[in-house]
Amino acid sequence: MRTPLHDAAARPVRDDKGSNGSVVRVLVADDSDAFQRAAAQVVDVCPGFVLAATASSGEEAIALNEQVHPDLVLLDVRMPGMGGIAAAGEITAADPGVQVVLISGGPREDAPGMAGSSLPYLAKSSFGPDALRTLWLGRVPG
Repeated sequence: MRTPLHDAAARPVRDDKGSNGSVVRVLVADDSDAFQRAAAQVVDVCPGFVLAATASSGEEAIALNEQVHPDLVLLDVRMPGMGGIAAAGEITAADPGVQVVLISGGPREDAPGMAGSSLPYLAKSSFGPDALRTLWLGRVPG
């Protein structure tokens, strides 16, 4: 695991830079190794973004959030143990400045538990470099 590059409380207003002033640090939490690899490749080709860590469960995402202090967290809705919605609640409670986006394999209305959630959501099939930049700027791509 990587060492934190900055203090999570020192996040600036969201722009195209991360909280350390130069890159946007991304944490990807998904139980699919294939999606983790694909997301890592997307982050790698996006200037200004760096993969801070990957997790395969909600519990692991919470622990890594505390260790690597990402700027953007992508959480799969369904993971073994704690899913993304529950993990998102804990992550944002501990670190209100982090941008959390829920992801899943289908449309938002098909993702379990999303009906009552106000968190941004993205279908995995829509995830790519443009979507990553748009997510960081706080708008969910169409």
